[in-house]
Amino acid sequence: MMEGRWRSPLDALPDPRPGDLDAPFWQGCERHRLLFPRCSGTRRWLHPSLPLAGPEEGDVEWVEASGPALVFTHARVWYAAHESVTTALPYDVVVVRFPSCGDVRLLSNLIGCETEAVPIESPVRLVWGRTEGGRYVPRFALRRSSP
Repeated sequence: MMEGRWRSPLDALPDPRPGDLDAPFWQGCERHRLLFPRCSGTRRWLHPSLPLAGPEEGDVEWVEASGPALVFTHARVWYAAHESVTTALPYDVVVVRFPSCGDVRLLSNLIGCETEAVPIESPVRLVWGRTEGGRYVPRFALRRSSP
């Protein structure tokens, strides 16, 4: 998956607080690897913060995302949900789906978006943001088609 680096006013958001369920996700982010959990027994992909497979289903493995990343839904935010993003208004929120990872979806930001109308299924690329506290967070930008 292609990566880039982008500074954004959204970098002022407070750092995420990893818990037991999503610690491997955030550890992967620190290495610029987007990881999703998958049950090794059922081969079912899971969102990083959902309850993971039980012992009867098999162990969970954390697998790096590959293949295309596509817009599932998108919204432009005009009102600050947190005081730290006031200077970023408006900003774009996106749910990205990963077809090669069982269609698992990830809520993130769409950066560098020049239009409010983003077609569903638009391809996006991974761009690593960094919070003021130094934590890497996955963000996305529209993938531009070649002329």
